[in-house]
Order: sequence, then C-alpha cells, then structure tokens
Amino acid sequence: MQKRKITILTANTQGGGAAHILELISRMERSEFQIDFIAPDNGPYWAPIVERADSSWRVPFRRKKLISFFLIFVRLVRNRPDVLHTHGRGAGYFGRLLGGILGISVLHTFHGIQYGKYSNVKRRFFYKLEAILARFTQQHICVSDSEYKAVTQLKLAPPAKCCVIKNGVDFKCEISPRTSIRRELGIDENIKIIVSISRISPEKRIEDIINAHAQLSFEAELLIVGGVQEGAERYSEMLLDLTKSRKKVHFLGNRSDVLDILKEADLFITSSLWEGLPLTPLESVRVKTPVLASKISPHREILGEEECQYFEPQDASTLKERIEYFYLNPDLFKRISEKNYVQAEQEFNVDKMAFETMNLYRS
Repeated sequence: MQKRKITILTANTQGGGAAHILELISRMERSEFQIDFIAPDNGPYWAPIVERADSSWRVPFRRKKLISFFLIFVRLVRNRPDVLHTHGRGAGYFGRLLGGILGISVLHTFHGIQYGKYSNVKRRFFYKLEAILARFTQQHICVSDSEYKAVTQLKLAPPAKCCVIKNGVDFKCEISPRTSIRRELGIDENIKIIVSISRISPEKRIEDIINAHAQLSFEAELLIVGGVQEGAERYSEMLLDLTKSRKKVHFLGNRSDVLDILKEADLFITSSLWEGLPLTPLESVRVKTPVLASKISPHREILGEEECQYFEPQDASTLKERIEYFYLNPDLFKRISEKNYVQAEQEFNVDKMAFETMNLYRS
C-alpha cells in the first residue's frame, strides 16, 4: 500500500503547539503515513520532531516572511503532499493560501484565537482574512470545546468545516524523576516552590505571577520555565528588570525535565490572556500538582468549577490572595487535584488525539 504523504507546517518549535505536533508524529502509523516537517529551528521541539519525521525543511518564518513563503511553495511543489496540516496562525496564513493555489488538501489546527492584542479594526481585518482562508481549508481542528465556540461565533470558519480534537497528555506513561530542582537550586524542603511554565511572551502575563509572588506573606521560590518567543525580547528584558533585585525568582529557560519540575513543585500557575487548550496545566493535573489559573474558558475546561482555582486575568492582587488561600488550605487543593486528575484522564487523552487526527488524514 502506498503511503499517504503528510506535510506538517508550523511557525514555532517551542510551546504547546510544537509539543502537540511532537506527540502526534510520535504516534502516527509509519507504515501508513510519510511525514514531511516544515518549520523554523527556533525552539527545543525542532530536534525531536525532525528525528521522528521522514524528512524536514527549515524555514526562517518570522524573520524573513517572503523568503519563507517562497521556500514553502517550492517544497510543496516538489513533494506534492496528499495533506498539508498547518498549525497556528502564521503557518495557517501561508499554508492555507498555498494549498488553495496548488490544489492541496489542507487541515488547519488553530491552537488559540490570538487576536486579543489588536485594535478593533485590526481584529476585524484578521477575522475576515481567516474567513477567506477557510474557503481553501478542508477541515479546521479546534483543540477544545471553547475554541470551537470562539471559531464558529466569530465566523472564522463555517461549523460544517470545523471539528473538535482535544489536546491531551499521556496518562499511562510512568514518571520516574531524573532530576531534583530543589537540589539543583539549593531550595530548602520547608520552602514552597511555585512554577510557571510557558513561552515567554506578553499574552502569558508572567509579570502578574512575579508581582503576586513579591507580595506573599510566606517564603516561596518562583521558577519561570520556558524560552523567549521570537519578537518578545523586549518583554523578556522587562521581566528581568522586574526581578533583578529578587533572589527568589529563577529564570530557567527551556528544560527537558518539565514533568520532574512539576512533580516536585507545590503549585503551578498559568496567567494567560488566551489559550487554545494549554498542555502545561494538563501536565500539572497529570502529576497531581495543584493549579491556579486565569479565568479563561480553556482553563475552566481543564480544571472544572472550583472557583478557588481561578483569578481574573491581569489581576496580580487576586492572584496573590489565591496563592495565600492555597497555602492555608493544602488538603482542599489536594482533593481538587485528585478530582481534576480523574476528569482529565477521561477527557484529554493524547492517544485519542492522534487516532482522530490520523482518521482525518485518511479521509
């Protein structure tokens, strides 16, 4: 049987979208699919994805958009895939347009509706652009129910061309700690560890976590894990300036032992303004580490209705109060973590995500 040729295109090899691609490729039936991966080498997921793909093509994307467009065009003409699967906004613009020009079947995964930072005029322009590109797209994949609702309400794509395939993590894999972040950083056993794990980018609102941490009445170390998003260098410098006189804030960059860090942490915090369906809260739930999250729909989809888990976006004062409440009520948060684990194990399964995506490739 001839293999179906799948090209996967993304503009970013760090963060949740790239982690999603790695999990997908790792589970694809290699006897059935031939995988070509097109992306920039701008994050920690580039190497492991390339290792698992049959072929790869490095493009600069954000730094040289016109050159990238031409390089992707050449690659698609030469390889002529059966399916082009684009991930995220930037790759979606290029890939869906080229798919339409070349007559290639296109699937697009949103990974979040990322237009909140723009003015009303710009937002309307991008919504219209998405609706036009939807004409060249055979199917749109939403990674959560809340994302599907946003896509259809904003008319970015017609409901008939949208489906939900939820992000997931591997609940079956045993986690054997390889490292100790306490030992590495010399943190005493009696001191709480608070963790933030994400790309360093303005929509993640990491400054809210830093400011809340600075006001705590108890001693805690804050670990900020993740690489700097291309184009967010000034934001990263602002965070460093904000913390340069604080000894209990650690910027750890990209790490390969994220699960080890989460398992050793006392609390995980995510303060994003928007998401698709973020993986790090799911990973925290998987290792039963308590979570505090900004009150946005994707977080509520993962964590349920216990209000003490949430704080309003861009509100460091409320976040500080939630952290203090967590500190005073550890048994309550332990019960919530157990409850969240049971729900997530049933609903957010990575094997199910890969199976349903492969079925779309077959159709």
